[in-house]
Amino acid sequence: MTVTVFMAVLFASLLFVILKLFDRFKVSNIHGLTFNYFTAGICYTLYSKQTYSSISGFAASYFPYYLLSGSLFIGVFYLTALSSQKNGVASTTIASKMSLVIPALLAVFLYNETFSFLKTIGLLMALSAVYLSARGSNNESSESGWTLPLLVFAGAGLVDSSIKYTQHVFTDNAGSSGFFTLVFFSAAIIGSCVLFFSKICPKKEAFSEIS
Repeated sequence: MTVTVFMAVLFASLLFVILKLFDRFKVSNIHGLTFNYFTAGICYTLYSKQTYSSISGFAASYFPYYLLSGSLFIGVFYLTALSSQKNGVASTTIASKMSLVIPALLAVFLYNETFSFLKTIGLLMALSAVYLSARGSNNESSESGWTLPLLVFAGAGLVDSSIKYTQHVFTDNAGSSGFFTLVFFSAAIIGSCVLFFSKICPKKEAFSEIS
């Protein structure tokens, strides 16, 4: 196992725990997520060695796509944070991991990818392992039933599908890097807009609940 794969697994596992700790340490979800996407955008830009000229070309050509993806990213992340805090880490993890069924099925119908019997068995075994391991742990209290986990399931599946679509459209690494840089910054800007309107409209219940 390479260092990159190990770090990816480690941080993916810690994600739900960190989101649950937002509530314990009184960190606003939208504040934390907005800061997260600003940090992700900056780090990804430096890591992928993107320049202003390379990013500006994608900014004009793919505006609706990365704006929609950015909205989806921070929206699903927000639902994941709420679900981790209200329904617990176990049920949220199950919902998020099971969402891989959505992009897998879309790949079969949209991109004519093969889905053999062995792949089907492997997928079912992976889902069963996640479900059984989570069920064997102490489940946290569930205040809102399965509403939030189901939204996380659908949203995470759409996020994974959008990533799959991006990889299908941008066959070169430079194009994919430029697109995701814009997605991260779009999510951060959307979060900033929500924070701004929550400050100027403090009496609005929707904004007060979000912040």
